Amino acid sequence: MHREKESSMGLFSKFIGNHFDLEQSSILLDALMENLPDAVFFKDRDSRFILVNKALAEKVYLLDDPAKAVGKTDFDFFAEEHARTFFENEKEIMLTGKPLIGHEEKEPMPDGRVMWFLTNKFPLWDSSRNIIGTWGISRDITAQKRTEEELKSSEEKLRHSQKMEAFGQLAGGIAHDFNNMLGVILGSAQLVEMHLGDDKPDIKHNLTMVIESSRRAAGLTRQLLAFARKGNYKIVSLDMNEVIRSVIGLLEHTIDKKIRIVERLNASPATIKGDYMQLQNALLNLALNARDAMPDGGTLTFATDVVGQAEELAGPRPDAVRYENRLRIVVSDTGCGMDEKTKLRVFEPFFTTKGPGKGTGLGLASVYGTIKSHNGLIEVESALNKGTAFSILMPQAITAETTHAEGHEEIKKGSGTILVIDDEENIQCMVKEMLESLGYAVVVRQDGISGIEYYKDHHNEIDVIIIDMIMPRMGGGDCVKFLKKLNPNARILISSGYSLATDTQQIISKGIAGYIQKPFEINELSQALHEALKSQGP
Repeated sequence: MHREKESSMGLFSKFIGNHFDLEQSSILLDALMENLPDAVFFKDRDSRFILVNKALAEKVYLLDDPAKAVGKTDFDFFAEEHARTFFENEKEIMLTGKPLIGHEEKEPMPDGRVMWFLTNKFPLWDSSRNIIGTWGISRDITAQKRTEEELKSSEEKLRHSQKMEAFGQLAGGIAHDFNNMLGVILGSAQLVEMHLGDDKPDIKHNLTMVIESSRRAAGLTRQLLAFARKGNYKIVSLDMNEVIRSVIGLLEHTIDKKIRIVERLNASPATIKGDYMQLQNALLNLALNARDAMPDGGTLTFATDVVGQAEELAGPRPDAVRYENRLRIVVSDTGCGMDEKTKLRVFEPFFTTKGPGKGTGLGLASVYGTIKSHNGLIEVESALNKGTAFSILMPQAITAETTHAEGHEEIKKGSGTILVIDDEENIQCMVKEMLESLGYAVVVRQDGISGIEYYKDHHNEIDVIIIDMIMPRMGGGDCVKFLKKLNPNARILISSGYSLATDTQQIISKGIAGYIQKPFEINELSQALHEALKSQGP
């Protein structure tokens, strides 16, 4: 005759009955309830607790005695929404007799903590196989879930970082080519303007519009280059509190009086290694965005403090670089704020929430690029109608030597012979005409190799060499090395549509006479040559 297979619970009960009396069984249960690290509970048909173990009472309900939970329900410990879910689950178990296995629960605790549990719930049977309640066991998986969430956040930040890097490469390439075209337009227009008499005011007016539009376009490319981290940088030690005060000084004359500006510059020292103008522009961009978010007035706050190595922006980052101390700069407002979708795209180039004609979408993109190029981190915290805060972390330096921007210089004429090495034919022609109008003799070569070959034979005739950074056959950096080997005292001006800050600094350290960024105006070129000719030369 076939014998029905006994259940594991039946075998357990049989084992207990054979080896333990009632008192010993109670001792065994007490031992389990006292020492089991997972949360265990038993409930009646009304979902009132009839027994809970020590782990559940102490770790979850923060009770010093498990007996204090007896007679209570989940409604006594949790919010209505969560307690109702537990109650409905248990009703279903008692109705069907089917257990709930492997259920993940996110539970807000009475003290404000948020915990995750992996829960199994079962029907509670009496000796007559009637369901008289439920029982269950829950394992705390909070640490595991936190690790998963941090990993997911890290992966999202990595994808975002890669996307921004791709944007940067695209933006840098566009800006480089666009700067070359702007250089020809701007330079040619200025040359025509210089030779145009006062008897043709209409033509002069049109030329002025071309020049001004070219300048505005050049401003946009500078923002693109800042985002791509390929702008012109002069790296010195800066006191960022002083840089912030300079920004506030600019804002006080232009910002609506309904907006109150607050300083909380607590960092001491507030020093970093960076480019004064780039960082000033970045902070100004953040401030102007804050202004636009507060059309009816509000508070704009600048704050600084120093944080240790252990403190970071929100969560772990794949692009984070560790430093012993960092300067934290926070620019916050009480404006309209942003939703989550906008926050995710806020640093993308050409993304803007402003109406047509009111924003290029390059302001915050350039801020992002500037901070990244200074080995910094930037993140944004915002919510609709609750304001916005941009937090920046930058490596701290020791001493500060704040360098201010130079103003526009008048055109300075000169004499001598200039060797121009540039692969763009239109740039060659435009720069040659500019230089000749300033009084210089000009020799043009189309790449580094032909430029070096010419200089070998005529170095005694050349007073200054102007070299483009990006050229075929031999780039500007290698060209400088060869020229300096031929003549350590050669006067060299570097010119480019862009140059990575670190590359520029390395070339400057080799003793070049200066750097001029395309598109440049004739007064900038004349001033750069004037300074180069004053430097030590052949």
